[in-house]
Amino acid sequence: SLQNNSEIVKSNLDREIAVQDLKLALKNLYPDISLQSSYTRLEEAPMTLFGEGSRNNYSTKITLTQPVYAGGKIRLGIDQAEKGLELAKVQDEKQMSDTLFKVIQAYYNVIMARDRVNIEKEALELVKEHHRMAKVSYEVGTAIKTDLLQVEIEESKAEQSVLSAQNQLWLARQNLANMIGVSGDFNLAEPELEPELDMDFDKLYQQALVNRSELKTLTLNREMIETNLEIEKKSHMPNVNIIGNYSWQGDEFSLKDGSWDLTVAGSISLFSGGKSTTKKDKIKKNLEKLKVSENNLNNMLELEIRQKMMEIGENQQNVKIQKMNLNKAEENLRLEEKRFEAGVGRSIDVLNAQTTLKQTKIALSQSEYRYEQSLFDLLASTGNLLDYVRGIINNE
Repeated sequence: SLQNNSEIVKSNLDREIAVQDLKLALKNLYPDISLQSSYTRLEEAPMTLFGEGSRNNYSTKITLTQPVYAGGKIRLGIDQAEKGLELAKVQDEKQMSDTLFKVIQAYYNVIMARDRVNIEKEALELVKEHHRMAKVSYEVGTAIKTDLLQVEIEESKAEQSVLSAQNQLWLARQNLANMIGVSGDFNLAEPELEPELDMDFDKLYQQALVNRSELKTLTLNREMIETNLEIEKKSHMPNVNIIGNYSWQGDEFSLKDGSWDLTVAGSISLFSGGKSTTKKDKIKKNLEKLKVSENNLNNMLELEIRQKMMEIGENQQNVKIQKMNLNKAEENLRLEEKRFEAGVGRSIDVLNAQTTLKQTKIALSQSEYRYEQSLFDLLASTGNLLDYVRGIINNE
C-alpha cells in the first residue's frame, strides 16, 4: 500500500499539523480563564479590632479575558490557518501523485528486468543449440576448431549475462518493494491498462493549468501572503478586551463572599519606528516574486507537455520499428544457421545473428514498456495521474 511509503507518512503528518494550527487559530475567539491562588503562613497572628487574627492567609483570584475587537486580525489569522490546511492538502496530494508515478516507473523497471531475464535465457538456449551443431559439424569435418571455440566462449558470456540479468531483476523488485512498503516476496500482475489520452495540446495544457499542484500551491501562497499584508495593515487597529476578575481573601480557603470587577481594556499602537511600513513593502516584493514564478511555471508547463507528447510519438514509432527489426533479425538468424549447417557459413556469423536477435528483443520489450510509461508520464504532467488511478481502483 502507498500509505506505507515513508514520504507519504510524513506528508500526512504535515496535514495533521495544519489541522492543529487551524484549531489553535479558532481558539483565539474563546476567552482565557486563569486561576491564581496563594497561601501565606505568618510568624505571628496580627492584631485586629476584634482581637488576635489568624496566622493563615488565603488569596484566590479568577480572571476571565474575552477578546471583543482586534481589528479583524483574529479572523484573518483563522483564514490564514484555513489556507494553510488547504495548502497541506494540496501538498499531500502532490506527494501521493509523485510517489505513485515513482512506483509506476519502478513497476515497469521490474517488468523490463523480468523480460530481460527471459530473453537472456532464450539467448543462452540458442547458443547451447549452436554449440551442439558446431560440435557435430566439427566431428564430421564441416567446421573447424575455431568455430567450436568461439561458440564455447559465447556460451560462457551468455551464462554470465543471465546471472547479471537475474541480479538486476532482484534489485528492481527490491526497489519496488521498498517503495510500496512490503517485505518478502510478492506477485506482480501483468500490465493490462494503457491510458487512453486525447492528444490535443490545448486540452492537455488547460488540464495542467487546473490540476497541477504546483500552480495550486502558488495560488495558495499568494493568498496567504495577501492575508499577511492585510494583517499588517491592521496592525495599528485597536485591541479591545473585556477582563473580569473575581477575588477572595481570608484565613480559610473559600470562594464565597468574594468581590468582582469588570474592565473594558483597549490598546493601540501609536508608533513602531516604521517597522510596519517596511514589513508591508517586504510582503509586496514577495507578491511580485510569486507572480514571476507563476509566469515561469506556466511557460514550463507548456514546454513540458509538448515534450511529453513528442516522447509518446517517438516511443510509438520506435515500437513499430523494433517489431520490423525483430522479423528481420529472426530471418537473418535462420539464414545464417542454414548456411552453417550446409558448411558454407561461419560460426561467428551465427553467433552475431543470435546477438542481434537478442538485442532486438530487448529493444522491443523496452520500447513497448517505455511507450506505456510515457503515457503515464503525460498523465502526471497534466495532474490527472492520481484521479486516473483512483478511477481504476473504484471501477475494480
